[in-house]
Amino acid sequence: LASGTKEYHFPSLINKDKAKYEMDVNMEGFAELSNFAYLTRSTCRTLKDVNDVEFFERRILAMQTIGIATDDMRQVFNVIAAVLNLGNIKFDAPPNNSEGSMVMQECSSSIELVAKLIGVVRKDLELALCNVSRQTMKEKIRSPVNVRMASDNRDALAKSLYGIIFNFIVETSNVSIGYRPEVKLFVGVLDIFGFECFKMNSFEQLCINFTNERLQQ
Repeated sequence: LASGTKEYHFPSLINKDKAKYEMDVNMEGFAELSNFAYLTRSTCRTLKDVNDVEFFERRILAMQTIGIATDDMRQVFNVIAAVLNLGNIKFDAPPNNSEGSMVMQECSSSIELVAKLIGVVRKDLELALCNVSRQTMKEKIRSPVNVRMASDNRDALAKSLYGIIFNFIVETSNVSIGYRPEVKLFVGVLDIFGFECFKMNSFEQLCINFTNERLQQ
């Protein structure tokens, strides 16, 4: 997609006869891969013979096929964009509190955009990331967290948002294929690419492999 594209008209590459209907996708929050911290931790940036725009259109077509409404699709893209931009938020300690945290001035545009995409106030989002709340018998106490914990809160929120989208798509897919709780037959999708063995396996990879082994069983 061209840099700065605000809306993408679907379909533009695949045959229009395949699409359920045409639509414009809001691309606010999306940019080149190199602009996102979450996407630049790997040295693999492109796949041979893979057209990213075509695959993007295939995803839209798939969502139309399983019956995801247009407004819901737009929310899905908003949340994905929010997750990507969350990774660009960095923290620093306030001048008067070395054990506290605050969003760096250079990241103001990122947190403003995230707040807009998920429909919250920027101030409330920063308070949630940079503080921890405890409920006592009489009151709720809010305490500041350090830079490392604020970063952990950011990543936890990103993971949670992405998980919500994943669960929503799985649930919608189940409905589209006529899934019923009382029927034990089901269609399972296994991420075969989770089975990987590197020279140095991380704990995260171990968890992925373990999960896939259990799914196989």
